[in-house]
Amino acid sequence: SVLRPCICCRLTPPLQSAAYRGLVNLGIGSVGGAPVAGCSAADASRLGVIVTGMRGGVLLTEELLANGLPIDGISGSLVGGIPSSNPLAVPADPPIAPHNCGRTSIADVKEDEFTADLISFLSHRRGRYIDRSKFPDAVLNGMTLDLFSLYKEVVTRGGFRVGNGINWKGQVFGRMRNWTANNRQTGVGNSLKKHYANLLWEYEQAHPQDVVVDRCTLCGRGEEAGATDWIACDSCNSWVHFSCDKRPNLGTFDDYANAEQPRSYKCPNCARAEARAAGRGAAAAARAA
Repeated sequence: SVLRPCICCRLTPPLQSAAYRGLVNLGIGSVGGAPVAGCSAADASRLGVIVTGMRGGVLLTEELLANGLPIDGISGSLVGGIPSSNPLAVPADPPIAPHNCGRTSIADVKEDEFTADLISFLSHRRGRYIDRSKFPDAVLNGMTLDLFSLYKEVVTRGGFRVGNGINWKGQVFGRMRNWTANNRQTGVGNSLKKHYANLLWEYEQAHPQDVVVDRCTLCGRGEEAGATDWIACDSCNSWVHFSCDKRPNLGTFDDYANAEQPRSYKCPNCARAEARAAGRGAAAAARAA
């Protein structure tokens, strides 16, 4: 494919350096191993949304690009006509065709096969060779980014469009090789979302069969309900619409979607089971006394 100048190169000269600094501030120095100056039109569109939070040719300001825009400040989007709670989940235009690669199902695929398929897809998609020995060039918590676990944990929780309904730091990061008990890195949730947007989101769109789409365990409906406040139970991993959970004193959806210090969410079924177990334990202790 023909590579076009990225968003940085199409800006007027005074804004180019500011635009590049804005991307770097967001942790984007390269896409798939290539500098942002060589990104494709699709890359530019996605990065433009990440930096500006706007679409449709809105003029970018030097201050906005130099400082970056917090992810929480970006408005929502539609993915395949379905409301998305993830502003980074901007679908490709035109849509990405299914990648008929014959890869083993996501439940059974081994990491080597997944990585080879991902590199093949990205090389074809972005029109350049990717050296497997240097892929990925992203680092998290001092270690090479564990893309295999990152992808599996996200697609089995409804996919990237779910956004903050996934506890990125608690549910995803904790199952990656990058996790350590004494982790001191800040901004882990947002870093994972940005890495996913750069390296895995297009691949997910080309492999829709990988995404496990659940139904709300409270209302029984799925995407047709139109709700975007999906949240996964930290105990059983089942999905609910947060707005369907009418228990008092739950707080707000944002309390659980906070990327850095999310509250632990337990669905009503798990909460009741824990309460019953605690009651039995207390009764047994009383009898023993």
